[in-house]
Amino acid sequence: MRIIDLRAPGTELHAATIGPKATTLYLLHKGGLPVPKALVLPWPLAQRIDQGDSAAMSQAAEAAQRLGYPLAVRSSANVEDLQGGAAPGLFESVLQVDSDEALHLAIGRVQASGRTELVDAYLRAQGITGSPTLAVILQTQVSPSVARGVLYTRPPGRANSERALLEVPGQAPAWIDRETALAHPPPHFALSAEQI
Repeated sequence: MRIIDLRAPGTELHAATIGPKATTLYLLHKGGLPVPKALVLPWPLAQRIDQGDSAAMSQAAEAAQRLGYPLAVRSSANVEDLQGGAAPGLFESVLQVDSDEALHLAIGRVQASGRTELVDAYLRAQGITGSPTLAVILQTQVSPSVARGVLYTRPPGRANSERALLEVPGQAPAWIDRETALAHPPPHFALSAEQI
């Protein structure tokens, strides 16, 4: 299984193996929006890394080195960022990944985030059977001095909303780390389409 460059001309996507989030990043880039450089480890490859396959990890490390550290290592689960449910905060993202060793640990954290009681409860509540599959996005880390926060073009749970939701933290990792986010939620701003 090969690693997919989301910004390469002629990229062929197999949404079933890379998940909705990675597919959306591809479509945003294709539509001309500024998207940080990103590679996707399809879920079978990410799963092999999580299971200790050293050849698969070497493939990911070589790709990450070409992309350039530091990286944000993000989930792209088959059950997140869907029309009926975004699964916000359920799956792990790891920021400031700066080495092959840190990359290996980050991929493991992303994969492990799909095996929690919270994810199981979410899937039951959504009527989704089976276990989630998690592709892993390796994305150039954006400096907090350039941009910081999360913009939901449709607020979670409100797919028909006319407003977007912007979460802006005091420090970038605060909104991505679940324990910190629960203890210190970031400010939220509702924006109309004209304000975006």
